[in-house]
Amino acid sequence: MPAFPGTRATTVRTALTGLLLASALGLTGCAGAGAAASPPESSMDAGMDHSDMSGDDASHDMSGDDAAHEGMDHDAASTGAEGEPSEAAAMICSPEIRDAIASVLALPAAVEGEDSYMHGHYACDYALEGGTLELSVHEAADADEAQAYADSVRTDYGTAEDIEGLANLGFPAYRTAEGAVVFVKDSMVLVVDAREVAVSDAGGASTRTDAAYQIATNVLACWKAHHSE
Repeated sequence: MPAFPGTRATTVRTALTGLLLASALGLTGCAGAGAAASPPESSMDAGMDHSDMSGDDASHDMSGDDAAHEGMDHDAASTGAEGEPSEAAAMICSPEIRDAIASVLALPAAVEGEDSYMHGHYACDYALEGGTLELSVHEAADADEAQAYADSVRTDYGTAEDIEGLANLGFPAYRTAEGAVVFVKDSMVLVVDAREVAVSDAGGASTRTDAAYQIATNVLACWKAHHSE
């Protein structure tokens, strides 16, 4: 019996999502330092056109495709002890991510981050020459609470645009023109804020937004590797 068109499309999307994560995993952090492959230009245009980014227009297609990330753990966060982040959340301050940041931003050496944790919110700030690169993971009670948190962060940013197509890896995600990227993975919200970061022509990113996206996909790839162990 032939597969239904929707089933076939989902299967193709799942396979391509896996390839994108595998690409990030093979070129970055958890499998060696290096810049992640940039997303397809058609779905993650570095020169954002935000002339039509009203709240209604920007909120579509944020549900993602559940089957598109079925190969990833549906609970990437292994709950940490009380007062501590989970192992997955703590990866944003790991040596692997430090190396990936150095590669994406063409830093002369990896920079150690300064971390903090409070009430399920783990942050790691990297003090760079041009400004601070801020990474954080908010660990919510469930997926609905995580989405609500991501929506509140989006409101704080003011203007944001959904990341669509293959570039969102099957997860709700959005970006700002100034250089912030947010992914929602089950009950976890990953925020990479590169709005103060200097982007070098020698690095793997052409804009702050592209840099934030590449760093975020490094973290997602590490979460996948962590689940695969």
